[in-house]
Amino acid sequence: MALKTNLDALTMETAVLGGAVLGRGGGGKLEDGLYLGELATAQEGACLVEPATLFDQATVAAVMTVHTSGSDTHQIHPRQGHLALEMLQSELEITVEGLVNGGQGAVDSIIGWELSGFLGVPLLNRGIPATFHPVPLCNLLKLWQDTAAMENFIVSLVGRFDKGRGHREHLWQGCPAELQRRLAGFPVTERESYVAAAGPLPVTALVKDGRDSLVSLTLQVGQALLAVNDNGGGVTVKALQDILSCQFSTFATVTEISWHGQGQDTSGHIEMRDVDNRHLELMYNQRYRELTVDGRRTAAFPDLIITLGILGTPLTGEEVFIGQDLYLIVASHKE
Repeated sequence: MALKTNLDALTMETAVLGGAVLGRGGGGKLEDGLYLGELATAQEGACLVEPATLFDQATVAAVMTVHTSGSDTHQIHPRQGHLALEMLQSELEITVEGLVNGGQGAVDSIIGWELSGFLGVPLLNRGIPATFHPVPLCNLLKLWQDTAAMENFIVSLVGRFDKGRGHREHLWQGCPAELQRRLAGFPVTERESYVAAAGPLPVTALVKDGRDSLVSLTLQVGQALLAVNDNGGGVTVKALQDILSCQFSTFATVTEISWHGQGQDTSGHIEMRDVDNRHLELMYNQRYRELTVDGRRTAAFPDLIITLGILGTPLTGEEVFIGQDLYLIVASHKE
């Protein structure tokens, strides 16, 4: 890709669409990502660069959302990310010189772009590999829990609730393993949505452990969806199969949906019957997904399990309803 890519309306839409596909059914609703993307595009300052354009000792922060499966991501506001980064920079007494998206999803894929535009800080074409945990912040902390250079690690969280009328701030400092314990006991309730900033992340660590060109892949997937727009879900499935080397795909009808618990304890399952009369069950536990076909486990995190509507629109778990026809795709995890 080019050394630098600026965010325009087309890039924004492809980033949100691609993120929605790669978000494993989480990371925010499509309409909410498009809303944040429009705000970011209006700033005309967002740009994507390769990590090599920064000095090895440059300080990078990861940004991501923290919310429950049933959270209303529409209440996420740009100011949350600004405040989270301000808190982190103030505590570290440094200036963040680069950003990286900590997760994937329609909202998570645009958070870094949005903050890049508002703050004039470049987004890096790098990603945090979703290897250890389906919740992005947990995954990041697990990835670097044994890195001695990150003992003075900071996570700042700015949350909104009650349709944006309520506001909370949290700041934690310590080694990644200690912060994992803090996060495990963090009471994120239903209908709360947080934006988190985590750092400092040395560029060298991102180059060594990060996933190369993840933002470019997100844009490639989004471009494929735009290219087949209005041609139906079957065409979309074919386009994604060519990019993601999908291992399994089918067309099914939703027969039953069940959700249990609240907040962080939310779990559920979606049952379907496909065109080959197979019984499919898609199980959720936060962002963890597991798919069984006729009682046999076919895929589970970190595999990429994608649900698309009849027209090829990416769907989160909350957007699926009984009687709905949808496409189901599985791409094996390759990170």
